[in-house]
Amino acid sequence: VILFNQWALGKDNENRIMAASYNDRTAAKFSRYVRDGIIQTRIEPESVVFNDIFPVTKIKEGNAAVEEWALDGQHFNYLGAGLGGSLTGTGCNIGEIDDPIKNEEEAFNENTLDHQWDWYTGTWLSRIEEGGLQIITMTRWANRDLCGRILASEDAGNWYIHKMEAMDQETGEMLC
Repeated sequence: VILFNQWALGKDNENRIMAASYNDRTAAKFSRYVRDGIIQTRIEPESVVFNDIFPVTKIKEGNAAVEEWALDGQHFNYLGAGLGGSLTGTGCNIGEIDDPIKNEEEAFNENTLDHQWDWYTGTWLSRIEEGGLQIITMTRWANRDLCGRILASEDAGNWYIHKMEAMDQETGEMLC
């Protein structure tokens, strides 16, 4: 998803990405990876960096904070926030949610699941512009988790589901 974000911003510097993760720290980490990949300089002669593919796309001078930053000529391109965090005054055409559930305890806590659903339907969806793209990356813990509720809703829309088993059943090898 980090490389996708870099590619999307390189292809069109008017893309606006909003990314929410379990907490602010994780969201800031992903934001930093995207931003730093764009400003990366080549160390090894044979390596390929962002600037080799998109040489005109640059981070706006003075606007490179970890949580929110912009590309040259833009006011806003990327915002990283913790799930449930502040998204006030921000809209995007690419919205990403990464691992909204921290652990098994949260995964089976109805209050936590309801709180996430309320945030998703009441705040998150209002920030996705018409025709915008959503990407949700998560470990599926329970049927009532965010993905389960989205897919079960009447207005689920079109979603592409990429499922990867945590453990290969034949070899016992773990995905990680």
